[in-house]
Formats: sequence, C-alpha cells, structure tokens
Amino acid sequence: MIAKRWNMKGVKVGMKKQILFVYLIFGVAVSNFSLDAQAAKPELWVNGKRVSQANIQVVAERRHLKGYFERWLEAAVADLERILVAFGVELSTDASFSIIVGGKIPEPLQASVEKERYPNQASVIRITDQKIHVTSPHGRGLGKAVYTFLHRLGVRWYTPGKWGESLPAGRVLLFDDVIVDGPDFMFRSFYWGAAGTFPQSMQDEHQQWEVRMRTDSEFGFGGHSYSEQIAPLEKYAAEHPEYYSMISGKRVVSGVKDGQFGDLQLCVSNKAVQQLAIDFARKVLGRSALNRIVSISPNDAGSFCRCKPCDAIGGPSDQTVFLANVVARAIRVDYPEALVGFYAYQHTVEAPERIKLEPNTVPYIVNSFNSLGFDSKTYSTLAVRKTPLAPVIRKWADVSKQTAIRFNWHVWQYPYD
Repeated sequence: MIAKRWNMKGVKVGMKKQILFVYLIFGVAVSNFSLDAQAAKPELWVNGKRVSQANIQVVAERRHLKGYFERWLEAAVADLERILVAFGVELSTDASFSIIVGGKIPEPLQASVEKERYPNQASVIRITDQKIHVTSPHGRGLGKAVYTFLHRLGVRWYTPGKWGESLPAGRVLLFDDVIVDGPDFMFRSFYWGAAGTFPQSMQDEHQQWEVRMRTDSEFGFGGHSYSEQIAPLEKYAAEHPEYYSMISGKRVVSGVKDGQFGDLQLCVSNKAVQQLAIDFARKVLGRSALNRIVSISPNDAGSFCRCKPCDAIGGPSDQTVFLANVVARAIRVDYPEALVGFYAYQHTVEAPERIKLEPNTVPYIVNSFNSLGFDSKTYSTLAVRKTPLAPVIRKWADVSKQTAIRFNWHVWQYPYD
C-alpha cells in the first residue's frame, strides 16, 4: 500500500482555511489541488494554463443508468456545467479542452479500483493537459464521481438550498494526476423525519442536497415491517390469528393504538409467517436496482411471541435475528449482494444470546438509551463512544459481519423532538 496525499495549500472556502487532508490510495497518486488566495473569483487552471473554454461530454453507458442512477447523473452534470461557468469557463462543443463523464475505467487503474471497499461506487478522476476524465465502474457511482470532482475543486453545499452553496476563492490548480476514491460505507443517508409536512420546494431542495452530499436516501430499508408490511393486520388477523404473537395463551391481534402498532409482533416460528417474510423481501429487492437492504424488522413493542416454539428460540433479539436469518438464507442465491436488515432498537437493542447472524444480515442499531436504562436527554449530545451505546455496538459487531447505525438526534431544549 502506498500512502499518497492530496495537498490543498492555502485553500479558502469563504474566509476559512481548510485543513490539510491526507488520503490513503492504493498505488495511485492523488492530485495536488491548490488555490491562489489573491484572486477574488474561482478560476480553473490545469498544468499552469487557465481553462477558459471546455467541452463537456457525457459518454455514460445507459445500460447501467436505470431510474435514480440516471437522475443522479443528470443532476450532477447540471451542477458541473453551472459551476464551471461560475469559474469563468465558457462551455463550447468546439473547445479543445474536454471534461468527459462516464466511459470505461482505464486498464492500468482497474486493480486500484478493485481494492476499494465498494468498487461499484468508486470515483475515478484522470487529469491531463487536454482533458479531465470523470467516471465510475457502475451507474451507482457515476453521479457521485462528478460530485467527488466538484468537492475536490473546493465546492461545498453546507445546507440545502442556494444559501448553502460555497465556491472557493482564487485559482484552483490541477496537475497531471489520477484519483481513485471510494466510500468507506456502503451507504450514508439522512432521514428527514417530517418531510411530508414541509413545502414541496423545501423537500425538493433537501432531496437535491442529499444527491450533492453523495448519500443514498433510497436503499430499500423500510423501517418496521412485521405487521405493517409483512403480515398486515387488516389482511390476515381475522382468518390467521396464529400469525401474531401469543401472550398468556392468547394471540394478540388488536395492537393498533392511535394508528400505531404498539403491541403487535409476529409469531416468527410459524412457517407461513416465514414465507410471507421471504416473499416480502423478494418483492422489495426486485422493485428497484437501488434496493440493497430489505427490512425484516419488528415493531417497537415488547409483546414478542411466547408460544413454545418461539420461547425455544429465545428472547426478543433472538426471535428478531431468527426471522431475519430465515429470509437471509432464502434470498442469498437470487440476491447475493443484498442484505436483510432489522432494527436493534428498544427491546431488541442488545445483541442476541443464543443465535448467530447469517453473513448477509445487518443489525440497524438505534440509539435507544432509555431501553438501556439511561436518560436520552443526557446522552443524545455526547459522542457515541462516550455513551452506553458503545459497548452495545461492539457486541453487535462481534456477532455480525456488518452493522448499520441510525442515530436519532433531538432538540431537547425545544418543546418538540
């Protein structure tokens, strides 16, 4: 492994200096970007020459660009064109200098791309005297590659909307170089809890911001799924009460409180319930190429099934993992890259005691401090490693090949969360 660095000398975004960042790239040199703080407006310079005209060519292979992938790329190219104009670059089809988006990864770089944790999302940027080539191995990463390039030019979007955009001041100097930069996480997302209550224009700006931040708001995980999606109460409760939890010798089929499934869970040992969960998973994963994690996740309630077969499986976490494992084994052949996720939350926040996780499952750990016996108001503002959640995450990591974390943040000083 060769450690290379991307050096930004005297970079200014607004009036604040940026820190020198060091990136680890496998056998690939990373560009030297710097700015001349004397210039008031951003200018693009390549190998000592100012780029005053550029020809933007999008040569992406459309077979990889389905649905969201194509829209992500269109949004990224639109931002690229607009920002180049702000850099003083005239867009012209006759320009000798080209910025090419898409196309194959150059053969010498294939090995470096494959060493990335998630190769299909890697950004590959190659800079020469005559062109800048921005691409990715797959449609999932292509729009992100454009935003990786813009980010490295010093462009920032601190908040959704036009007021959050910040361009660098001065000359941005690029030199002959190659960048291979892949994400450390399979996906990052920002859950905007009350999105439907805001004006449409604000929601559109927020969606655009997520694309610019290279997050994945669409990845298939649909939250609680037991009685809301796998076995809806209104569809099965009357004829199949055996699908739901047995508590004190009775099936619980009336768990709706104020529109919430407060007391309702499933009988995970029931073969028909298992098949419903498998069918649901296949439906979700077959719906979109974006979907990578399907939720086989219980509700918030503590009313987990106490029938003899379920009791033999174990407590809430054991039962949750049991059903997730059943689905994980069933979908593995048809969807080898997909994961089965579930909330490790409230009654299921602790790792299971009896059962191991299949390699294609993932616990979706939530910072439910109250379930751990601590006041959420006290711990919500601390770094995770300093909270009671840290050992919980470590335990899940010990029994699972991968973990996901949903960190709920609340503004406690206001009368709403």
